[in-house]
Parts: sequence; C-alpha cells; structure tokens
Amino acid sequence: MVTRKITSARVAEIKLEKAKRYIAYMDILGFREMLSSPNFESDVTDIVRILQERISRDDKIFPNLRYLAVSDTIVIAEKSGEGHLLCRKVGQVQNALLRLGFAVRGAISFGEVFTHETDRGWNIFGKTYVSAYEAEQSLAVYPRVVIDRSCGEQLKDDIRNSSHRRISTYILRDADGFQFVNQFSSDVIGLSSESEKNREVARRNREQFRDKKAEALKKTIPLPKAYMKWRWLMQQLKNQLDS
Repeated sequence: MVTRKITSARVAEIKLEKAKRYIAYMDILGFREMLSSPNFESDVTDIVRILQERISRDDKIFPNLRYLAVSDTIVIAEKSGEGHLLCRKVGQVQNALLRLGFAVRGAISFGEVFTHETDRGWNIFGKTYVSAYEAEQSLAVYPRVVIDRSCGEQLKDDIRNSSHRRISTYILRDADGFQFVNQFSSDVIGLSSESEKNREVARRNREQFRDKKAEALKKTIPLPKAYMKWRWLMQQLKNQLDS
C-alpha cells in the first residue's frame, strides 16, 4: 500500500505535453565501423562539437525546435506548421556532418506525441517516433531523409505557407517514388542569390562537399553497399548544385 501511494504521488508530479509534431529520426552512416577506428575519440568529439554548435544556435532563435542525440542517432522535433523550418534544419545537420565526412540517413513522420522536458533532459514517446524510426530502417536505404507518405502533403503545405520558392528547393522525389529532404537547399538558394558573397559561400560549400564525397568513394571501393550510398549522394550533389 505504501509503495502504491508513493508511486501515485510521483506520477502526479510528472506532466506530459501532448501535441502533434513532426519527428525527424536520423542515423549517422558508418558509425559501427568508426567504433573500431583508432580515431574514434577524436571523430566523436568532432560530431559532438558540430551538433552542439547547431543546437546552441537554434535554441536561441527557434524555441519550438527540439534536438535529441544519442550515439549515432539524432532526433529533431518540430510543431505543426513548421515543416519548412524542419526541412532546413534537417539539411543543415546533414551538411554539418558531411563536412566531417559522414553521410546521414533518416525519415520524417508526423502525428501525436507525448513529451516531457526538464532542465536535466527531454523525453519523447508515441507511435509517431516509432513510425519515423521504422521508415528510416526500411525505406531510406540511401543517405537521404525520406518523408513518410502520411505527412508529405502537409509538409508541402507548410512550405508553401512559409516560402515563395518551389517545393523542389526543399523536397525531392527519387526514382523509387519516395520523397526526401533536399539537404543542399541552402546552397541551391545561395547559388541563385543576388549577393556575390552568398554565391561564393555556396560555391565553397559545393567544392567542400565534392571533396568529402570523392574521398569517401575512394575509401569505399571495396565495400559495395557503402560505395553505392556515397555514389547516390554524389549524384544528388551534381543534380542540385552543378546545374
């Protein structure tokens, strides 16, 4: 009886927030191989630094955006109506890690979730999170963040309400029919900017990405599955930033 009373009291103190959110679930590819690398500690340090810089910057400007990172998994949550912002942030995380030589695969889902946040941590529960995880595992295949079919049109509507640019700036459709986030959207915009400074930044980014991919392709020649993924990503770079 005493135990039940204590448990009930503790549960009463916990307040879960119930809301509909976008959930982007992303994995860093090649992380298992990195575990046995002699450079593991320095590589992980670089990943943590990049993610903390991204999180710190966004926390100050976008209060509704939430990040959760565990090992090689990164989760971004955003409220309904902010699909445009979510796509931008997903691409920025992908590119930040690409600069370190890592490709990212994932999926976006939308639906009801329960969250609990304190100054010591953040928890997330619900089928939407599971749906994003399952889509990453079964549908993403290549280093792309696919969009669950149940929320594709909603994501596009959010983008139309927030940006005057074409949907294809932010969302692309692959040969297999799946839609995915265009991780190079920021540089697509930069290359067409009226500002020479913005165009130059986009050109530098393009060359940096190209070098990292060429390096990865060379390393993965003996690994057909990994090589296929990097070749897919190199083709995306050419399609988006060379045309």
